Amino acid sequence: MPLKKYEVKSAGDFTKGLWDRAASVVGAIEEHPFLKKMLDGTLPISCFQFYIKQDALYLADFSRGLALLGARAPPEFTERTVTLLGFAKEAITVEAKMHGTWLKEWSSTDPEELKFTASSATTLYTSYILNKAATDTWEVACAAFLPCFWVYYHVGKFMYAYTEEHGQSPDPHYQKWINQYAGDEFEASVLKMMDIVESAGASANPQVKKRMEEAFVLGCKMEWMFWQAGHDKSFWPV
Repeated sequence: MPLKKYEVKSAGDFTKGLWDRAASVVGAIEEHPFLKKMLDGTLPISCFQFYIKQDALYLADFSRGLALLGARAPPEFTERTVTLLGFAKEAITVEAKMHGTWLKEWSSTDPEELKFTASSATTLYTSYILNKAATDTWEVACAAFLPCFWVYYHVGKFMYAYTEEHGQSPDPHYQKWINQYAGDEFEASVLKMMDIVESAGASANPQVKKRMEEAFVLGCKMEWMFWQAGHDKSFWPV
């Protein structure tokens, strides 16, 4: 699927290095069939529904983790506390509102649609970020949270660029999702989070920088796994 390239933004040399380190994972995400099928409208709506339900569960824990990061910010990063707490609020308002609208729409025909629990991929990812937020160094924890911002921003941008060349997705749900993550409001949040990680990485010692890179790459891999679970409607293997 040929995609129009756009300039990948970073906050500086450190965050650019993170992105370069995760290049192979990002490339696999760009080619993921879940996203490709969203573009051409062939993704079964049941797969998208599965994904949205799991994402709603993920966002709840993501918000809690961001709030914890804000509370744990070192003195030299106290001005970032307000930013992180703002992200936590946005995670349960902007994106959650879109999710809630769809969940309500789907439950209007089947009340069971509002009853769901976390899949193995969701449990793995939320456990990972909450553990980082609670127990790891603040710098490493921030790097672990960055993929959810940056990867979605990247995906939104390149998918939107594709729709500009080839037309919008035939499914309005999918196009709305693309527009959400390609929008200016989400971009502003992403750039702020990049700036936080850039500043944290710039002042970190070599050992912490290495662990920040590892946390970022692992987070990107979990993003791929999340879409894979949606594509396969994979709950638990046993």
